[in-house]
Amino acid sequence: MSYDLFFAPTYRNCGLEEFVEYFQGRPNYDVDGGTASYFNEYTGVYFLFEYSSDAELGDQDNEPSESELDEEVDADEFRISFNINFYRPSFFGLEAANEVIEFVTEFELAVMDPQAEDEEDVFSAESFLAGWNAGNQFAFRAILSNDEYDQHPLTYPTAGLLETWKWNYERDELQDRLGDDIFVPRIYFMNLDGKIVTASLWPDAIPICLPKVDYILVLRKELSSEPDAEEPQILRIAWKDLAQHIERYNWEEDFYYRLEFEYPDESLCAVIRKLPLQLHDPELIQAYDNVLDAELVKMARAE
Repeated sequence: MSYDLFFAPTYRNCGLEEFVEYFQGRPNYDVDGGTASYFNEYTGVYFLFEYSSDAELGDQDNEPSESELDEEVDADEFRISFNINFYRPSFFGLEAANEVIEFVTEFELAVMDPQAEDEEDVFSAESFLAGWNAGNQFAFRAILSNDEYDQHPLTYPTAGLLETWKWNYERDELQDRLGDDIFVPRIYFMNLDGKIVTASLWPDAIPICLPKVDYILVLRKELSSEPDAEEPQILRIAWKDLAQHIERYNWEEDFYYRLEFEYPDESLCAVIRKLPLQLHDPELIQAYDNVLDAELVKMARAE
């Protein structure tokens, strides 16, 4: 099950060469011929754009000229497609919408949406999300009523999913803004006895912008209890067990504590050195697309 869109140029040409050049210049894309596959390792979101043409790269004989482009587009000109799977966390649609709208705007593309109820609707981020959300909800109902699929998916409240996605999506921007003297970690999902919890990595008590998560994965190398060990220790420590040491720092943007200090902070280092050896199991970390909206699952089961 997937959501599909088709695109065609109107006033500006978007042949295979322009398609490849555009996506090669954007982050998170892997371009192979006429396929531009998107994958964001920080959010887990993926989808693809595809250019369908008999023309090889550099051979634009089959492409319309600039003078031939017009608002009235023939069906066979919709050579570019977009595809994103359903039965995914709701934030997949939000991230995809950003990429679709930028692509459409860059080349002034006409959009054909087979899922749209009204063909006269003007394509927008809002119309895309409305179609995606409706299709995603349908997929939840279909899959969760089919015994061939896992009927006990891992879930997390939608508000928490969106907060985690937003933090991870904007992580690089915050890191660039603050510079290299303070670390901005991503947020992970962990499966603890069938319950999804959040976690972030904190290496060796370095300066950090630490989002409030359920667990902190404390990486000890310089501060290891076994200084001669080749591999660092990664401890799983509940937030509450470190709260008094973290929450004395500034709480910023209603989401993270900014632990900024001249490194090393000996008092923090002493705390980290003394932490009990509760080693983290990396297999507990879940792929972002493996954790679904609890509300969508509940709604699907109720129908």
